[in-house]
Amino acid sequence: MMKNFVLATALSLSASWSTASKPCLEARPSLPREMKESIDQLVERRMQHGHIPGLSLVVLREGRPVYVRGYGSANLESGEPMTACTRVSVGSTTKAMTALALMQLVEQGKVELDAPVTRYLPWFQTADGRGSGILVKQLLSHTSGMPAKSLLEGTTDDGALERRVRSFSQLSLAFAPGQGWMYSNTGYAAAGLIVQTVSGMPYEQYLASHVFQPLGMKHTSFGPPPEETGHLAQGYVWTRGDTRPAPMLLAREQHPAGSSTYSSARDVSYYLAALLAKGRGVHGRVITPESLHQMWQPAAATSADAAYGFGWELGSMYGRQVVYHDGSVVGGGSMFMLFPDDGLAVATLANLNGAHQQELAKAVAALLLGAEPPPAPPLVYRAPSTFVPDTSVWQKYVGDYILPIYGTMRLYVESGRLLADWTYTTPTQVLELEAYGDNDFVIRNELGINEGLNISFQGTPDGQVLLLMNGQPFGRRL
Repeated sequence: MMKNFVLATALSLSASWSTASKPCLEARPSLPREMKESIDQLVERRMQHGHIPGLSLVVLREGRPVYVRGYGSANLESGEPMTACTRVSVGSTTKAMTALALMQLVEQGKVELDAPVTRYLPWFQTADGRGSGILVKQLLSHTSGMPAKSLLEGTTDDGALERRVRSFSQLSLAFAPGQGWMYSNTGYAAAGLIVQTVSGMPYEQYLASHVFQPLGMKHTSFGPPPEETGHLAQGYVWTRGDTRPAPMLLAREQHPAGSSTYSSARDVSYYLAALLAKGRGVHGRVITPESLHQMWQPAAATSADAAYGFGWELGSMYGRQVVYHDGSVVGGGSMFMLFPDDGLAVATLANLNGAHQQELAKAVAALLLGAEPPPAPPLVYRAPSTFVPDTSVWQKYVGDYILPIYGTMRLYVESGRLLADWTYTTPTQVLELEAYGDNDFVIRNELGINEGLNISFQGTPDGQVLLLMNGQPFGRRL
C-alpha cells in the first residue's frame, strides 16, 4: 500500500517538474558507413558480453549529434526496444547538472563559491562541529569532508531534501574541509538544497525551468515520467548469473546527486552539444564560457593522472584531454564523455548498471579517435558453489568491520549463511558471502550491489583481521 502511494506521488510530481512531451524521433545517422558498422558491431558484442538488456548511444562530432540510437530491449518482458527516446535512470551524471544550476546562481551574484554553506543554510552543521567550515565550492568538488553515503530509497514529499540535509548534523566529517577528496552524495544533496533555497523554488522545478527547457530536454524528469509520455526503460540487475527486473527505488532527498533522474539519449545529445558550444543550447545560453571553464578546472586530484572539477572528472584519454562522469544506480546507469578540443562527445545510457556500459563509451570514443579500444572488462561471475562449508570456521570472521570511506559492515551467521549488514547504503543492505572455500567467498545481493566481488580474510601479526575485496584490503575488524 505504501509502495503504491509513493509511486503515485512520484508520478504526480514528475508530471509537474518535467517539460511538455512531444514525439521523439531517432536522429538520422551522418557517420560514414564503415564507422557506423564498426560502432554497431562493438556495441552489440559488448552488450552481450556484459549482459546489458538495452543501451542507447550518443555520438557528437564537430559539436553536433551524428549518431543517436538505441540497441537491445528497453523491456525484456514486453519486448519494447530501446530507442534514442527511451528514458533511463542515469544516476550520478546528474551531479554536473546540479553544479551547472549552482553556477548559474553564482553568475547572478546570488551565491559565492568561496562563501561558507552556512551563509545560505544558516542551520547547517555536522556532529563534530566542523560543518560550519565547509565552503560552497567544496561541495561541488567533493573536498568538503562530507562522508560517502548511498541512499537507495527514501521519500518524495516537498520537505525531503531539507530533512536529508538537516540529518547531516548526526554525521562527522571524514577530514577537515578542503584537506582531502572523497566522492560524496551527501555533499551534492547540500549543494542542491542551496539551489532550492536561494532560487526560492523546488530543486526539480529550477532544473526543469533553467536547464532542461532551455536545452530542449523535453524528455528529462526527476522520478519516473508520467505514463502518457511513454518510453520508460525497465531497469535490471545482474545477480547470481541471471538478469532480473530491478525495483524502482525513489528518493527525492537525493535528487541532486542523481538518485532518480530519467533522461533519453536524444536529450543527452542536446545537453552535450550545449556544453561543447560553451554553454549555448537550442533555446539560449545556460552558462557562460567562463563559468563552464571554471567547472572544468582541477579542484582536487583523484589519482596520479586524474582530477575532479565541479561535477566532472578530468583527465586524458587517447592522448587528448577528456571531461567525463559516470552514473550508476540500481537498474540503470550512464557515461558522459566530452573531448572539448576535438568537438567530440560520446555517451551511453543503459538499463543495467556497472562497468560494462561505462567502458563501452570509452571503446566507442577510441574508434572515433582512431585509437585501439580498450578490452572489455571481465565479467564478474562464478557458477554457484558446490563447496560444503564448515560453518564453525566462519566464527573467525564474524564481527564488526570498519571500512574507510564506505561505513561499517557487520558479519554474522544466520540460517547456515554468512551474511553482512553494510551501512554504506540506506536502507542498510544485506550481502550474502557465498562460500567457495574456507577463506574464499563471493558477494551475492538481490539488487546486484557488489555482486560477484571476491571476499577473503587475512590475519595480521598484531591480531587484527583484515577484510580483502578482490585481494585488496577493504576494511578491518574492530
